[in-house]
Amino acid sequence: MSQHDFVIDNQSGSLFRTDLNNALAATATLSSGASAPATTYAYMLWADTTTGWLKIRNAANTQWIRLMLMNNAAGSRRPVLSKGANYTMVDADHGALVRCTAALTLALDAAATLGDGYYFSLINDHSAAITIDPNASETINGVTTITVPAAGSVNVHCTGSAWYMLSGVSVRTYISTAIPAAGDMADGELWFTREA
Repeated sequence: MSQHDFVIDNQSGSLFRTDLNNALAATATLSSGASAPATTYAYMLWADTTTGWLKIRNAANTQWIRLMLMNNAAGSRRPVLSKGANYTMVDADHGALVRCTAALTLALDAAATLGDGYYFSLINDHSAAITIDPNASETINGVTTITVPAAGSVNVHCTGSAWYMLSGVSVRTYISTAIPAAGDMADGELWFTREA
């Protein structure tokens, strides 16, 4: 692990060489370390050894954006998280598909903590609605909570300061020989009729 401010000071030969070698080592190791480098630059790479993520600094040099997990072992991948009780999404859940198997509230850690580019998908595999609740006074699509109906699915993305739900269509399809009365249909239901 090596980090450097990438500023080579005026100094004597051996100190200059040491400073230069340290800067090159930081470059070769992607400024790896348990915490972010003290001096950052736009588009700088950082191998975050605490979370296991390779990150890149955004163009404005204001936030880190996750690129990929550096450890591709099965234990480091989280393709599906099955949740049957209230849960808070954290940094390690980035990119996961959350399968909800009970009525629950899925809380979100602070947008600034999870950062620009954080995302996850959710599928409601239960008969009751699931609630997505952003941190403190934060909102998702401008509202304090989002309800995902039974069989619904959503994609949730973070900008580092706000939350957005990009899809949330729940369609249940029924095939019947008769068209139901208007009052017998629920939101998100699609009926097809066939000849008896």
